Amino acid sequence: MLLALGRGGWLRGGLLAGIAAVVSLVLTGCGAVGVGGLKDRSAEADGPAALLREVTSGEFPGFEVVDEARWSVEDGCMSEKGFGHFDGVTTTVSEKFENADRAFLHSWFGVSEAKWGAKYGYREVPTEELFTTVTTEGDQPPEGYFDALYGTDEEWQATGSPGGCAAYAESVINEGTLSRERIHAIGREVERQLNTRARADSAVSNASREWSECMAADGYDYPTPHEAFLEFAPWDEETETHQYLTPSAGDDEKRIAEADGACKEAVGFWDAFYEAKDGAEEAVGVAMRSDLIAVRDSHAQQVENANAILASPR
Repeated sequence: MLLALGRGGWLRGGLLAGIAAVVSLVLTGCGAVGVGGLKDRSAEADGPAALLREVTSGEFPGFEVVDEARWSVEDGCMSEKGFGHFDGVTTTVSEKFENADRAFLHSWFGVSEAKWGAKYGYREVPTEELFTTVTTEGDQPPEGYFDALYGTDEEWQATGSPGGCAAYAESVINEGTLSRERIHAIGREVERQLNTRARADSAVSNASREWSECMAADGYDYPTPHEAFLEFAPWDEETETHQYLTPSAGDDEKRIAEADGACKEAVGFWDAFYEAKDGAEEAVGVAMRSDLIAVRDSHAQQVENANAILASPR
């Protein structure tokens, strides 16, 4: 995986939320759009699974057009505020090893690998362990540039999203489309359904049983990886998150998490889980067909808006 963030990107003033957030946005399809003419194409042409992958893809046919139009609107807005075009910062994010994105703590099954469990227990793996970030800086922007482009720090903290010309450009690109919040909600529901179906898959159940036997051989009694995770971080139904009992991982937690990761590897747990998750795409695509079509049509509207922007006199 390789992500490139340009034009000063999302690196403004230390407000980069982290690579995990970038990956999350890509996976949930935030801002993702389809190609022009998709509204006229049958959703069943390539099947429900293909529709699901199309809608949740971060790199869809036509996204370059949307980006170009967004930057065009931003440049016009910044010009009106007295700022010229500026390309001063380019950041490239690359995986340090294959499938680094899967090394993050799984929200249900916990630790991914023994080495991370031994070091962090049932806690998130810091992104710097997984990704290399290289930033190339050009000329420094004039004073007030980023405030005009992305809004002030106070605006970011109040809304959690860009203000300024970036927000204006988004509003123009997204006219007549689903809200960002709605697209995020659909993306989260897709992920929830995929995970739920994968957890119920017989191959995952068998892998959990073999994992439990492996842990028992090491002296630990847990029926599933989820129960091991719960011992140190009980699940809160209201927030749908784990609530840790201690602020940091202790020695017992690290030992159990290390054994947990080693047993997952020994029984092929993650292979079974991700294969089951991929296999669930067809069923989830059927169950969420209307939502997925709505997002796809919204994406197509973005492309239509972008083409109109680029065709207008500037």
